[in-house]
Amino acid sequence: MLPFIYARKKEGLLSEYSHHDGYTAFNEFVGKLPGGDKDYNLLFQQFINGLYDKQCLNNETYFVDKTPRYYLIIPEIIEIFPDAKFIFLFRNPAHVFASIISTFGNNRLNRLHGNLIDIQVGPKALAAGYQLIEEQSYKLRYEDLVTEPDRYVNEVFDYLEINHETGVFDRFNKTRLGGSMGDPTGTEKYVSISTESLLTWKNVINSSVRKWFMIKLLDSIDAETYAIHGYSKLRVIEEVTTLRVGSLGIKDMLDLARQKLVPLLNLNLYFSSHGKWTHGRYLR
Repeated sequence: MLPFIYARKKEGLLSEYSHHDGYTAFNEFVGKLPGGDKDYNLLFQQFINGLYDKQCLNNETYFVDKTPRYYLIIPEIIEIFPDAKFIFLFRNPAHVFASIISTFGNNRLNRLHGNLIDIQVGPKALAAGYQLIEEQSYKLRYEDLVTEPDRYVNEVFDYLEINHETGVFDRFNKTRLGGSMGDPTGTEKYVSISTESLLTWKNVINSSVRKWFMIKLLDSIDAETYAIHGYSKLRVIEEVTTLRVGSLGIKDMLDLARQKLVPLLNLNLYFSSHGKWTHGRYLR
């Protein structure tokens, strides 16, 4: 739903067709519909539901769309799907940051520029989105889920109003839609729910530079956001502060300098997988 919803957003897209003009014309068009936004949202809901339905080959009751950066469009999703079920899965931001480094950075910091939004914007946006529909949504913490899976998975079943199933913990990694996106490690590494990640994240923060940078990011998140997620800001930061690290991290220092220069100099337009196109269009 991200590209479709961003078609009506003034900022956030870089396009060949001039997004600003497209945004203006599209919203003027929608504004002239007999029912305006109401008409558009109904038709858009039908379109998206049609796509989801095509993927439900066995007449499944629910199609779960777990796209992490939907935190950017929670208000729009609520408006378009007012009767949808919303499950908010919160996770300790320190653990999220460590996961970003190991999963998407190949245990380096030089690619952080593409993922820092998930720490700098994600937690606050998720908290704000949850507050909008707190009464009609279900909230749980990742740490609680992996520690007591029976309890919380059954609560999810109750929330979704579906029968409790046996063996779901052994089948979660067998449901695949195909494609190149998605979790590149979780479903490959684990065959059942595991608490391993509750400890292994500490191994990623193995230098003074990483520790300093993580504390800086964690401190930039306000205490209220932590509380809505179900955490204490002081305790999360304290947990990182007390970590013992083995080195200063000269390579990490250089990586941090590089990842800061990339967006500053628009180098992401060069280094991305479509860098040749963006370079030709925007950096000539």
